Amino acid sequence: MYIIWCDCLIYFDCVVYTYQLMELLNIFLLFDIVNVRCDYQMSKKTFEKKDDNSNNIIEDSLLDEDAPFEDTRAIKYEDIVKNTPKEKMSKLPWLTGIILIFLVSIICGYMFLNGNPQTMFTVAVDRFFSSVSSNFSEDTYEISKGKISASFDIVSSNKLLSELGKIKIDSDYSSDNVNGLFKAKIKTKYENNKLLDFDLYSDKKNVYLYSKDVYSSYIKLDNNINLNIIKFSNLRNVLSGINQAIDKIATSEKINGKRSSYDLGEKSINIYEVSLEVNSKNYKRISNTFINTLKSNDEFTSSLSNILNKSEDEVTNYLEVYLTNLKRFFKENGTTTFKLYIDRKTNDFIRCDIVGKAFSFTYITDTSEFMYENGKDKVSGSIKLDRKKDKYYLNFDIYDSGALESKIKGNIIITNKKASSFGIVNLDKVKNVNDLDDAEKFVIYTKLFTGTKLGDILNLLK
Repeated sequence: MYIIWCDCLIYFDCVVYTYQLMELLNIFLLFDIVNVRCDYQMSKKTFEKKDDNSNNIIEDSLLDEDAPFEDTRAIKYEDIVKNTPKEKMSKLPWLTGIILIFLVSIICGYMFLNGNPQTMFTVAVDRFFSSVSSNFSEDTYEISKGKISASFDIVSSNKLLSELGKIKIDSDYSSDNVNGLFKAKIKTKYENNKLLDFDLYSDKKNVYLYSKDVYSSYIKLDNNINLNIIKFSNLRNVLSGINQAIDKIATSEKINGKRSSYDLGEKSINIYEVSLEVNSKNYKRISNTFINTLKSNDEFTSSLSNILNKSEDEVTNYLEVYLTNLKRFFKENGTTTFKLYIDRKTNDFIRCDIVGKAFSFTYITDTSEFMYENGKDKVSGSIKLDRKKDKYYLNFDIYDSGALESKIKGNIIITNKKASSFGIVNLDKVKNVNDLDDAEKFVIYTKLFTGTKLGDILNLLK
């Protein structure tokens, strides 16, 4: 009711203001008509031909055969009046009125859009997805190369996680983005000591590994294992598809909104809270709208197909399964509320809350902080993705207060540049992992697990 009352007040103020403006404009016009009539009478008396033939000189000059040109047009006082400075000035009220009406229309339209919950919701979502997509370069190189480095700092009650936190990874890679080929030389260190170096190669169907410390040739892994190259353009299309699906829901469902304030610690800002409620009456319709919008988006399905290395038919089937799971999720969690806190000055959303019967999730855009809680576990932290020219930085700080009770800090840097050639990988002596005999398996197992730090870590996986 508060929202409706505020909107009505805004609309009523606009109407009153516009009506007053029109009344003022009518006064201008009335005054203008009076002036024109007075000017008309004065001009008519001034230029009227007198009986004493005082105007013969003008007539003789107009009819003179020696004149440089012949002009038979009659002189009309209306033409003279229209070109007087006073007549030109009399048009100003018209122009002023038109400009004022135009400005009032813009203000009224802005106030309407700024107070429309659906518009505020979609604008905030659009800006968020746009900011995320901007971190992915639009450059699509046929062949690219770069470096990948990753380091972690993990404190956990889980011994495996603690050991993984002591590993640092550095890699030089090349990617043939046209033919779907990828290769990398990967070096791993454990507390600054060499752990294992190996080469990795992947085509569209298989993954191959080679390490001179383990085996004499490449080993082809099982065909069910695929390493697919994720293109930035595919990521952008997937994000855009999700963005459009959320917008579709927002424009077809009821969005509630209200004005409020938000405490940022040092200051408080004016915000607009908009929320979408998913309940027992609309969860099926909302789920269908979301998934069907994705399925009808050719760019989305094609890009997701490339990312998952699946056919588009498989992606469609995957979305059907996801639709079923989404409906089950909403049904089990009762009423689920999606709420956005939007800065009324910039229209950017500064916080998102998702609250259900058995869980809650919060994300704060300014600090990239998040918090998830389901009653038993609580996970919080921050995830930031930044790009500077050809370098991408992914930093995350995650705290899990659940059973693992872990603190994980990670830093990943990826460099991506254009390359002139991909190079050749020699697979003449490749060996399928399923074709290894027992003796070969025993040698590999011994080198990996016996008397090495890698072996200690791998044994923790058992």
